[in-house]
Amino acid sequence: MSEISLDVDLAHPRERVWRSLTDRRLLDEWFMQSDMEPREGATFTAYPVGVAGFTGPFEVDLIEVAAPRRLHLRMRGDQLHADMTWELEERPEGCRLSVRQTGFLGVNGTLRRRELRRTYQRLFAEALPVMLARIAAGEVDLGGSVEALHTGMPRQRGPQQLVGAAKLPTRRHLPDAPPAAVVAEPSALPQRQPLPEQPERRRGRRVLAVLVTGLMIAALVGFLWATRPRAGDPIAGIPEVDVTRVPAVAQQPGDEPSATPTPWVSGAAAAPGVSGSPAPGVSSGTVPTTGPSGGPVPSPSVEPTRGPSEPIVLTAGYSTVTEHGVLGIGYVAKVTTTVKNPGTEAREGWRVVMTIPDGAEVSNKSSALVNVAISGGTVTITPNAQSKTIAAGGQIAFTYHFSGGSLLGLGTGSVKTCTVDGKTCSTS
Repeated sequence: MSEISLDVDLAHPRERVWRSLTDRRLLDEWFMQSDMEPREGATFTAYPVGVAGFTGPFEVDLIEVAAPRRLHLRMRGDQLHADMTWELEERPEGCRLSVRQTGFLGVNGTLRRRELRRTYQRLFAEALPVMLARIAAGEVDLGGSVEALHTGMPRQRGPQQLVGAAKLPTRRHLPDAPPAAVVAEPSALPQRQPLPEQPERRRGRRVLAVLVTGLMIAALVGFLWATRPRAGDPIAGIPEVDVTRVPAVAQQPGDEPSATPTPWVSGAAAAPGVSGSPAPGVSSGTVPTTGPSGGPVPSPSVEPTRGPSEPIVLTAGYSTVTEHGVLGIGYVAKVTTTVKNPGTEAREGWRVVMTIPDGAEVSNKSSALVNVAISGGTVTITPNAQSKTIAAGGQIAFTYHFSGGSLLGLGTGSVKTCTVDGKTCSTS
């Protein structure tokens, strides 16, 4: 809370001083420009052009107007919220003007208080007496005002007590006695500044600028949203794959050898899971037990086959290609999965389960082979009649897309987990 007080003795009648404090035309010349109307409840704007201690235009509320004795103002502006009173007390030589201000002056309150004190000293103790002297001399057109404002002069103190404005001491050097009235040449008055642009016009321009900027942003966002990639859209640079059933492939170097026919051996016990009939191309007679050199002939190796209780374990692998939209808004992920049967017998029925970002949209690109269902972030792929059975050593591949991403946020298009019949898939 900052407080400023100032008392100025004026050798002029109270009515003349009151007129100088409340007439907008006179205030424009000695105080600051405003659109003041001297009535209780009125609000006006003051424009302190070049006035030290003020950071810019501020609003003023007239709390009390008691003519010609007291004026109570409330100032509201940038780093400014203060109450100010102007009180006029009649004296034999004229009247005394008491200025009081209390309130908030912002974070640099101490510095602003010093600046405002010097400013008020200059305005009320220098500029105001000059204006009053011009009114008394009839140099100011009051627009048909009471003639006494021009001619009714109080008793003068004497020329030796009048001090020019340039010689007026500052507040810190003022004596205890009330200061003498100030009389200066009319040319010493501050020059009237042109009235600044009305705040309504400035506000209108700001509103128009905000609207234009908002429309441009909305148009850009709408364009980006309309051109975002979707699950059904092709990805640039990635050709669509015509996915069909992949037949069994020939044995490659390094692959596990497939089971070979087991010859029938007379007198030998049949291996589990192998019928007792002779293998094709092998006679049903006794197999010689000695070779041409007389050495024993090694028995042919017999590989036991899997019993009916041992299921065929499938394997699966997948690859993901992700592409983002314009400016990184949204994404589309293309997932290609291959399910293989490494066994020696056909496998019927299978299921692949993947987890992807929750809320993504899914598009089945292999609807002729598989069915794709999504629940939350879980994607379940099951075969249809055409791909239900995978031949021994065979495989089947299929593709689906999923997309996501918020309007102005980046999405991630990655598969979190993948299993085939509960077994973890491999990734490439």
